Amino acid sequence: FAHCGTLVDDGNQLVDFYIEPPQADDIEMRFGESVALVPFFDFDRNIPDVALISSGWIVGDDVPPYTYSVALYVVDTDGNIVTQADYPLPQAGAHCGYGTLDLSGLAGGRYEVLVGVYAWESGERLPGTMENSNATSERLSLGVIIREN
Repeated sequence: FAHCGTLVDDGNQLVDFYIEPPQADDIEMRFGESVALVPFFDFDRNIPDVALISSGWIVGDDVPPYTYSVALYVVDTDGNIVTQADYPLPQAGAHCGYGTLDLSGLAGGRYEVLVGVYAWESGERLPGTMENSNATSERLSLGVIIREN
């Protein structure tokens, strides 16, 4: 399994998060030449106040470590960003990464979750490409979440 991170470490309990390692056959998106994403989150359903959006990442050896971050954006039906979360891009190899989105302030409705990869010091964004359609954008769609009133 691939370690995603520690969710709880309060001195009394330790809760680590693991997923099956991402496989090249499951790649859905690419960013730049050497960063690939395998989504693991179950979209198209009602989501509680906090969503842990996890993905598998396959990062090439040529990607400099500690240089890039992942941005998760939640946008409304007009395309406005209503919340976002950022986390470090994992280092080279097949790993897991996740961002925690606070959805508690969102009204009921449908929201799209977008993902992008950027150099955190310069803000440079890696171009993204969808594997199944070759659609390109700096922000690619992971899926839709639903908030019930």
